[in-house]
Amino acid sequence: MEQSALPGRLTPLLEPSEVQRLAQAHPPLQLRGATASLERQRVLRRCRHLLDACLSQRLQTLEECIARLLEEERQVPPPAPTPPASGSGLDMETRIHELFDALNGDALRFQEAYYSERRYLNQLDDGRRAGYEETLAVPAA
Repeated sequence: MEQSALPGRLTPLLEPSEVQRLAQAHPPLQLRGATASLERQRVLRRCRHLLDACLSQRLQTLEECIARLLEEERQVPPPAPTPPASGSGLDMETRIHELFDALNGDALRFQEAYYSERRYLNQLDDGRRAGYEETLAVPAA
């Protein structure tokens, strides 16, 4: 390090600003904020990775799921005629939902993981910010 750069780097340490003095008066809050900021960076990286992974998935639409189920029904010989069940519409709806989940499972898991990370990010942001009452509650060092 050059000799001329040394005083410029030492001055903020020797003559702290009001914000730096306040931060030094409450080290637990400063450490909590710094830790949350570092963790926030990790979470943002994971969010970007999950978004890229989710966007790389090709989602099957509901129309494609319905078409696939209809094609399966055409290929399978119909069973002996039975009186229509009252829940037959729900059965088809359940089958469509299960097929959609099966075809798009990875994308749905990436999406759920992304939203989970976003909720965690909001918790970190809340933990990083110290309110007035909290600042007064922590005794000054």
